[in-house]
Amino acid sequence: MRLALGCFLLRPDHLRRKQKRMKWSSLSFSQNDHSYYMCAWSGALLESSGSDHSPQLIPVQKLKKALDFCHNPYLMPPSSIDSKESLNRKPREARKAERLISLCRLNFFLARQYAALSTPIFPDSRDAIDFFHHSTPEKDRSSLCLPRSLFAAKTSQAFKDEGVIFIGTFLPSRHMHAWVIEDGEQPDPYDKIWHLYKPVAAMY
Repeated sequence: MRLALGCFLLRPDHLRRKQKRMKWSSLSFSQNDHSYYMCAWSGALLESSGSDHSPQLIPVQKLKKALDFCHNPYLMPPSSIDSKESLNRKPREARKAERLISLCRLNFFLARQYAALSTPIFPDSRDAIDFFHHSTPEKDRSSLCLPRSLFAAKTSQAFKDEGVIFIGTFLPSRHMHAWVIEDGEQPDPYDKIWHLYKPVAAMY
C-alpha cells in the first residue's frame, strides 16, 4: 500500500492533474451547546464545546438539492428492490467492492481517493448498490454503509452529475451512517434508517 501511494505522489504533474478528486463539504452543526464536525482525513466525528457553528453556504446546486431531500425525505419516492442488473455482472466488479471494504477498514482517506478514480459500470447508483448487496454477505449489510456508498460513487454513471454521499451522525450515541442521494432518490432499498441521521459531511 505504501508503494502504491508513493507512486501516486511521485507521478508527473501532467498525469496527476488528470486524476479526479471527490469533493468534500463539511456540514458541521451545533446542538445542546456542542458543535460537531467530521475530519476529512480520518473520518472521525469531532466535538467541541460551545455553539461556534455558523450557517454555511452550499454553493453546489446538486448538493443543495440532495440536502433538501435529506431534510424532507417524505418528498422522495419509495425505494424498490430490483436485482436484474446484478445478475449479469462478473467477478471483476466484486473485487472492487472487496477492495473498498478493505480500504475503509484501513484508512478513510485512501478509501475516498480510490472511489474518486471512477470506473462507471452501472447506469446509476441503484444498480451499483444492488450489485454490492449481492456481492457481500447479508449479515454484514448494516456495517458496510460507507464502502457501499463509495462503490456507488465509483461505479455509477449518473453519480458525477446527480449523486451525493452523505455521512451523518445519530446523537447522543454518535453512531455514524453513510448513504447516497442520487437524482432525487435514496437508491438503497434495504437502508431503512438513513433518515434518522443528521448529515455532518458530504462527498460528490
